[in-house]
Amino acid sequence: MSLSPHLVQLRSRVDEHFSRALDRSPEAFACRPGCDQCCHARFSVFEVEAAPLRTALMALEERDPSLRERVRIQGRDPDLPHCALLVDGQCAVYEQRPLICRSHGLPIAAEDEATGGISARRPLPAEFHRGPADPPALDPGPRRRQPPPGRTRRADPPWGPAGGLVRFGR
Repeated sequence: MSLSPHLVQLRSRVDEHFSRALDRSPEAFACRPGCDQCCHARFSVFEVEAAPLRTALMALEERDPSLRERVRIQGRDPDLPHCALLVDGQCAVYEQRPLICRSHGLPIAAEDEATGGISARRPLPAEFHRGPADPPALDPGPRRRQPPPGRTRRADPPWGPAGGLVRFGR
């Protein structure tokens, strides 16, 4: 399966932007082999990215069945504190990783209160996990549209073992 030309272009632009940011502020990044800070949160991915992830998982099955089985087992663990694709500190499908993974770790531009200028800083891990002070008071916003009953259900996230949506025949 070939990637959508638009997805290839978008990935390329994100990778180029990340590379330029790294060149400008190398001290702001902790990214390196063995760093898995970006993998310790559950993210959603764009639907267009599900097919390449599924293809990467099938290739992983052929290349390293035991590694694919570890990903499958991890994907079924609801208490897993990190992405199911993180195995031994590395992404099992690094080349096909989603955009959210490719862009994680970019410094956040923030106004410097002392100077009034803009400064770049790395977000602290706690900023990604900080919950609301009073969850019931928050407006949940619009509800997500659900598929017709019995037609489709979400089996797991697109990066999980079943690769997203599972259709049931009728």
